[in-house]
Amino acid sequence: MFEAAGLHEIDERTLSISVEHPSFEDWWEPFTLGVGPAGSYVAALEPDRRTYLRERCRELLPLAPFVLSARAWASRGLV
Repeated sequence: MFEAAGLHEIDERTLSISVEHPSFEDWWEPFTLGVGPAGSYVAALEPDRRTYLRERCRELLPLAPFVLSARAWASRGLV
């Protein structure tokens, strides 16, 4: 645990989530909506680059159905 003068409390949180995707198309479709950083990135790509990215993701992901897991951490120190 990190210690510093004047630090009264540390609040740490971890969020873990796993999502089952029944098909590659169900996983890919939200990226095509232009929402959030990833969607904005995909929407800004030229059509041939978007196609390349989609097919590269298809190559790297397991066959459907597949489960993807993510974990996020956040810490906040109060002085």
